[in-house]
Amino acid sequence: MRQVMLGVRLLVRGLGIVWSRPKLFLLGMLPPLLTSVLMVVGLIALGMNLDTIVGAFTGFSESWGAAGTVFRAVIAVVLFLAVLLLMVLTFTTLTLTLGDPIYQRISQRVDAELGPLPPEPDEPTGAMIARSVSQMIATIGLTLLAAVCCFLAGLVPVAGAALAAVVSFLTGGRLMVREITGPAFERRGLLRTADRRPALKGHGALAMGFGVPAFWLLSIPGVAVLVFPAAVAGATLLVRTMLGEETARIPRAV
Repeated sequence: MRQVMLGVRLLVRGLGIVWSRPKLFLLGMLPPLLTSVLMVVGLIALGMNLDTIVGAFTGFSESWGAAGTVFRAVIAVVLFLAVLLLMVLTFTTLTLTLGDPIYQRISQRVDAELGPLPPEPDEPTGAMIARSVSQMIATIGLTLLAAVCCFLAGLVPVAGAALAAVVSFLTGGRLMVREITGPAFERRGLLRTADRRPALKGHGALAMGFGVPAFWLLSIPGVAVLVFPAAVAGATLLVRTMLGEETARIPRAV
């Protein structure tokens, strides 16, 4: 539980760091503002057509009476959760890609004020592009798998909707950490996901304490714009904590 609460505190500290620097904060809002528009449009479209979509593959339950109504309502909730999981993680990946120079700058700022770092790795441009594309494909695949697992969990009798919500937030939080810690890990020469596993190993509770509330906040379109740059700053603190680096000194506004 202490590790979970530490993860939450690191996210809160990230909020304080970025919000105390208005220029950096406003700059970090631009990429999520763009992708949030797409996310809102998608959610509105889903909400308007949810009944039609659910009815298309649950027509067999119309003869069940009240039980059929409950069944269709549960399926609608589960489908919405699965799509929300897919959209939030896609939103995170797309925003990090669009705003990479900005978020690298935020992460570097936090690192620079907390202590010296080894020189950044000299990666050829072609290798960097190939690695980024392969990691994005892997992330999309994992996100689709997580959405399917969320939907299947929702089919469990009685507790399906609640179980789907738990699966959605836990899985989303884990994948959120995987994505948003990228800039800080890359600066330390941990370029591939496989290179980062030793650092992540044994810090599951810490990652969940950071990732689950970050995922929840980023699932709210308007709030996501405000939280995203702060989550990047907090993710840098998270990486430093996992690697045993200095995190005690909170950067002051300059």
